Amino acid sequence: MLRPQLSLLPLLLIALFALVSSNPVKAQEDLTYSKQAAEARALAKKNGIPLSLAEIPKRNVPDASNAVTYLRQLQALTKTKPLNEKDTKFLWDEWLTASLPTPQQIQRARQIITSRSDIMRVVDKIVVCDQYYIPITLTKLSPTIPMPEDNFPLQATMRSVARWTAAKTLLLLAEGKEQEAVAYQAQGLHLTKIAQQDPSSAGAVVANVVDRIVISRIKQTLFRAGEHPGIAKSVASTIPPYNVASLGKVIDYEVASVFGMVEATRNQAKTQKQSKEILKAVQLMTKKYHYPTDPDKAAQRFINANEINLIQKALVLKSAVNAPYYQSLPKGFPTLQDLEKGDSNPDVTFAYSNLSNLLSLRTYTTLSLANRLVVQVGAQVLAWKVEHGKYPNSLAEMTPQVPLDPFDGKPLRYRKEATGFVVYSVGEGKTF
Repeated sequence: MLRPQLSLLPLLLIALFALVSSNPVKAQEDLTYSKQAAEARALAKKNGIPLSLAEIPKRNVPDASNAVTYLRQLQALTKTKPLNEKDTKFLWDEWLTASLPTPQQIQRARQIITSRSDIMRVVDKIVVCDQYYIPITLTKLSPTIPMPEDNFPLQATMRSVARWTAAKTLLLLAEGKEQEAVAYQAQGLHLTKIAQQDPSSAGAVVANVVDRIVISRIKQTLFRAGEHPGIAKSVASTIPPYNVASLGKVIDYEVASVFGMVEATRNQAKTQKQSKEILKAVQLMTKKYHYPTDPDKAAQRFINANEINLIQKALVLKSAVNAPYYQSLPKGFPTLQDLEKGDSNPDVTFAYSNLSNLLSLRTYTTLSLANRLVVQVGAQVLAWKVEHGKYPNSLAEMTPQVPLDPFDGKPLRYRKEATGFVVYSVGEGKTF
């Protein structure tokens, strides 16, 4: 995620804000923290976690297969000739949420999509790309920390691509072209795979959003045409598992980003003047947490301690990425609530603020995985109905291997209802 360069003063003020605990940490020598920080950095390298964005491997991606090439083209198109506000509201709200669009709505959607064939041509190029790569360079956004300068705008454009594919899919459905709609949705799901190649946490969020948009259109396909011969089977075979393992490289990227910022702060600390605010923060830390009275040494202690905690927790989190979500993190690992509210101990408060995004992404990604499984199994149930003339009494009757709910490791839930059925995951809260 793009982060502004932080100076020493904001970091110390963060610590100052957090000093409310009545349990001060045990005093340790400055050299102990420096040694432990060096050991933590060595452990990170041993486990493949880069300590700067400059260490992120570069890729040789031809422009013709790089989605970034066409995303930039789409940005230019929409900037030169933007969609007017009225048509935008229709396509993104009224059209995508309509359960049964009227003939007038179908005609209007067709007119808008046809009139913007320039956009659709570029969208169709993006959804078949296999790569997403932006070189990481020193930019005007941060003269000391490498980062991809145009990452955020491209991520917003990726979400726009998902909306255009959703609009076209719904038009195909409305026109009775169900098989074409399913085929186009498969390309939409590929768009999620492309988005996941962006290793930043913001990229992971966009991948989840893109997936949610596409999956919602697939649900509409099932609601409208699921009992038509072949449609439900086509949908069920179209949905691949969500790539949860992509979070591993997001963790690498975010840790590398933070370390770039930390190193810039460390260098600033060597020449930072002793302002009244810093001295005040140091005095409070000295009193409650046995920090050195010298501002430079206090700054180094703050940075080293947070480096240690960030690496230790990131390594645990990375090892948990490929394990099922319901296998809880090790005892003592802070909860998302602990991370979000921060800790009163300045030795961890900065590390915690950066770990909260990564922990929440693990939940969002699991939700996307569950969402795909539910829709896929729902499609299988509808296909069973087409073949047998009735809904199965249980998922086990339909298949000997019922997919497991990623939130609790038990089979996905299913029940028949008066006019249909429900397939669901218990979700993060273990309720529905």
